[in-house]
Formats: sequence, C-alpha cells, structure tokens
Amino acid sequence: MVLSDPAFLTEPLIRSSDYELDTKQGVTPYPCDIVVEISGRPKGFVPHYLAGKNPFKLEFAAIHHLSEDAVLGGAHTMYPEYIEKGRGGSVAAR
Repeated sequence: MVLSDPAFLTEPLIRSSDYELDTKQGVTPYPCDIVVEISGRPKGFVPHYLAGKNPFKLEFAAIHHLSEDAVLGGAHTMYPEYIEKGRGGSVAAR
C-alpha cells in the first residue's frame, strides 16, 4: 500500500505485509467482556484538538528526552544523517 497525503505526510507512506500459513500456531481463548469505554458524549462526536492546540503533542518528546524537531520534524528525522546531527547535541538531548 502506498499512501500519499501531502497535508500530513512529508513523503509517501509505504506499508507491506507478508503472511505465511502456520497450521501449528494456536491462539488460546481469553476472557473478554464488552464494556463502554467512553460515555456521556453525543452520538457521532469525535474527540479532537484543533491544529496547534493539542496539549499532549510534546509529551512523547519529554518522556524520551527528545527535541521538538526530532518528534515533529517529519520523514527526514528517521534517516541516519539526522541521527548524526543529533549526536552533535543540536537535536536530541540525551
């Protein structure tokens, strides 16, 4: 699958899955109860934050001692060149 969404992604997202039949793999049953996880909201309500208003957007960065740029910077932050930049102290504070 190739997903192109220039509004939210800096480059196409490519996902693939390979499956192999394993007849000896067993999934044991587990108890499962149906519960209402969220109540008190009108039907059709979708929880959301407006652009730039999410108070939790940097929570991951704080927990893992990363800079805002490293967390919100886009696709270029996953490449080795960016990691090397971070080792210089300008991107990720460890």
